[in-house]
Amino acid sequence: SHVRVGTTGFTEMATRTLSFSHVLTKTLRNGLFLQRLTRNGVTSGGDTCPPKPRESWNNKGGPEQRERRRDSFSLAPVSPPRELQAALDNVLARHAHKTLAQDGTALANYLISRKTTLSIDRKKLEPRVPEGTGKTPLDTEQRGAHPILRYGNKEAVSYAASRLEATYGATFRVLAEIAQRVPSFKPETLLDFGSGLGTAVWAAHQLWAESIYEYMCVDTSQEMGEMARLLRLGGQTLTGNTVLEKESIPGVFFRQYLPLSGKVKYDVVVAAYTLGEIPSIRWRKISLASLWRKTKEFLVLVEPGTWSGYHNILEARNFLLNSTWADPEYLQDSSEYLQDFSDEDETTLQGGHIFAPCPHSHQCPLVYGSRVPCHFAQRVQLSFAQKHSVLRQSGFHIEKFSYLVLQKGKKVEVRDNPSRLLEPVKKRTRHAVCKLCCPDGQAREVVFTKSKTPDTYRAAREKRWGDLLEWAGDSSDNNPRT
Repeated sequence: SHVRVGTTGFTEMATRTLSFSHVLTKTLRNGLFLQRLTRNGVTSGGDTCPPKPRESWNNKGGPEQRERRRDSFSLAPVSPPRELQAALDNVLARHAHKTLAQDGTALANYLISRKTTLSIDRKKLEPRVPEGTGKTPLDTEQRGAHPILRYGNKEAVSYAASRLEATYGATFRVLAEIAQRVPSFKPETLLDFGSGLGTAVWAAHQLWAESIYEYMCVDTSQEMGEMARLLRLGGQTLTGNTVLEKESIPGVFFRQYLPLSGKVKYDVVVAAYTLGEIPSIRWRKISLASLWRKTKEFLVLVEPGTWSGYHNILEARNFLLNSTWADPEYLQDSSEYLQDFSDEDETTLQGGHIFAPCPHSHQCPLVYGSRVPCHFAQRVQLSFAQKHSVLRQSGFHIEKFSYLVLQKGKKVEVRDNPSRLLEPVKKRTRHAVCKLCCPDGQAREVVFTKSKTPDTYRAAREKRWGDLLEWAGDSSDNNPRT
């Protein structure tokens, strides 16, 4: 039988249908958002856990699919652990929100836009040295050094209000790659050089809490060290009673200066957003040499994804690969700091190799002719200062960073060395365009088609910026654009 609906009934039915569609769409959207948060590293409560690989395009989960997922390192938006977030809220609640947001934004803008002194060929500097001044090329090189930023109480609070989430997210992303690629690695000790607020300690604790029993934090700012300890205590006021003050992470020690002796080694040595704080090239190289001598397994360097941060990473990479640490031309007037360096046979990177992100040890192909530096991106939670800006509409912040991970020992070649994705994959109809850093030291833009390379094509469409991708570089089916 037919049902006749009048004008009023039709309007009511349409209204109910639209209302139901709106509710259904909103429910599905929230469900997908929660699924995206809990998929690879962020739970609904804000805790960060070891990243879970994304599901492959093939649901059967065979050996090839599991191998492909192992080379994927992209994470969902990373938030600080619940204890750290609660402690941060307690600390920032004691300050005026408007002033704190302004100071935090100003400090963050300065740190990102700050330029550092770059290594320059000394032969080009020789003619620029005035005759009769008694100055050396090294002294001339230091003229471009930026002033040292002293972190007091105000700067420590401003840094916590603007940069804590970003530094934690980028550091966690890099350490999570180590944990994913080497699941058998269980570090017991960690050295955080330039620890600041201790975000590297929190990130490592989320990944290896069961194995690490000692965290050594080094920072010249006593105020930053006190702020980091305050966050580990839940943001409560320090009372001086060690019985009542129970830290969230046990086994954390703090000191202001790094001993240059390499007798005590650490499984993981981290210097996150630290090289840019050292204005002198000479002291950056001295610090790198000391950190490498203290490394037992992994040395992790993280810097902002700007040209200045990329140059700091590139400078460290070239120094550890090519330079001789005791060369007086590079470390002039530093023999008193390097007197213990002669007791080991570790000149340059002997006994180690590049673990990430470079799939090779050749010169970086992006040094000349590239419009953007070699950097990667990670979505992180908005900071306190960003929540008071226009970014609050997006709900997250994209932290761009450059990094370098060095590993002690010889590189084990168990399979073909995969290439690294330098940009997001450009997905087109029946083909995908990937910009890759290849094992031969070249940066190539390769097109994978669905008809000629179906396996690589499907794998490439599932990859994200910064993942590893295996492909037959010598195959005629691919169309490389160098």
